[in-house]
Amino acid sequence: MGSLFGRIKEQLKSTVDHVAGELSAQRHYDRARKLLQEGLDRAVAREIVAELEPTVHVDSNFKACVHYLLAQAYPVLGEPDRALEHLEKALEYLYDPTERHYHERRIAEDFGMPVEDLMGEIHAEMAHHYFRQGQFRKAIHHAQEATQLNRFNLTAYYFWGASLLRLGLPPQEAFEVFMRALPLDKGGIVEGWVEELLPDYLERVRLMRR
Repeated sequence: MGSLFGRIKEQLKSTVDHVAGELSAQRHYDRARKLLQEGLDRAVAREIVAELEPTVHVDSNFKACVHYLLAQAYPVLGEPDRALEHLEKALEYLYDPTERHYHERRIAEDFGMPVEDLMGEIHAEMAHHYFRQGQFRKAIHHAQEATQLNRFNLTAYYFWGASLLRLGLPPQEAFEVFMRALPLDKGGIVEGWVEELLPDYLERVRLMRR
């Protein structure tokens, strides 16, 4: 009987510790999110890391968000590889159906978007990271994943097309990728890409705009 009460006591303690840990992590997360909203520089990035790194192992319905916020901070601190690790971890949680379900409401409330759009944003950021590292095939893979999750993610089309060019593939292939983005672009962004990377195709884009 004593051992039964002992087990119950341990279970209660474990539950209380878990709840306390999650509440503490929630406070750190809320502070970090507020810091990010106010603007990101090196000082703020250091604060975000200090708030969130101690919470990464806490089981919660916002743990993918914790990793996403850390991934925003580390590039500012000159640590892109750390950022990539946190982007990968965030996606690991969000591709898990159970975790994804638990995160849906939190992401909608905190980031104002559905889970799929945040996943697309993460893939686009990974495409950017791999592009800067010269890993162009990986950049293309993540850019394609981003556009499948959210076809309005213009950043993904840019790194997809630019990576094709860096691989030495025919310019027409990159142009076709940019043309997928053209109907989604209301601000002349795609035309700017073409002017920068494919100037021989610029007149064709301008004719399409008329």
